[in-house]
Amino acid sequence: SPEFWNELDKKMPDYKEHENWLKQNGVKMDI
Repeated sequence: SPEFWNELDKKMPDYKEHENWLKQNGVKMDI
């Protein structure tokens, strides 16, 4: 929901940077 993303942005303003990293590198991770 938009409220969740607004709260996340307040707590972690650089989350988009991490999201982009995960999109690029997530397939390489063996979880």
